[in-house]
Amino acid sequence: MNSEFITELISETLNNTITEEEAINLIKAKYKNNNSLENKLTRDLIYYRIAIYINNPQKFNLNIDYLKSIHFYLFNNIENHAGVIREKNISKKEECLHFRSVIYSPHDMILDNLTYDFKEEAKHSYRRKSMDEKTVMLSKFISNIWQAHPFCDGNTRTDMVFLRKYLEYLDIYHNPDIFTNNFAYFRNALVRSNYNTIGWIQPTYEYLNKFIYNLLLGNTDTLNIAETYVPEEAMVLKHHK
Repeated sequence: MNSEFITELISETLNNTITEEEAINLIKAKYKNNNSLENKLTRDLIYYRIAIYINNPQKFNLNIDYLKSIHFYLFNNIENHAGVIREKNISKKEECLHFRSVIYSPHDMILDNLTYDFKEEAKHSYRRKSMDEKTVMLSKFISNIWQAHPFCDGNTRTDMVFLRKYLEYLDIYHNPDIFTNNFAYFRNALVRSNYNTIGWIQPTYEYLNKFIYNLLLGNTDTLNIAETYVPEEAMVLKHHK
């Protein structure tokens, strides 16, 4: 949970009592001369920026540049290459996969893959769609964006902000507390929708659909993150098959 200090800074910024620059300087001052709390400083800065971005009106655009602009805003002066498409291939150890990695888009295919995903999504209409249909459509789209993993770090947080702004643009009701209370579940659900061992453990949208459905329904229940983990025996069997 983030402190009342950060929550108050967010409120004061949105009420124009202080500027973003002043708020960020106050956050940095809180952790000054304490390198052991660097991770907490980074966490608080990003949490603050996410809240400000989501609550400020911006023109939404269904394209790569808009995704890049979110990443730049969240991670500027925090991560290297904020808002810049990665130029190397990466892997990330996922706890729910017992520290194995999803296969992300090759760096030289990111722009082509995202261009295709955004083009296909632009063809869709969510009007008169049932809750189940909206869930499946949104799950597939955000899963594809996440699988591209266009940035070296911060992709899930960027995609979370992007999805929330997209839902606002579509005028689709959603409960933001689902993200706040279940962010780790959201990440694991994205992982499971993309992890494929070819013939053994297949990608599944079960968990991502459940997350999106709860998001749209406004259900405030905490999702069970344990269910997103691949059973260890399945991983062992896979390597002995």
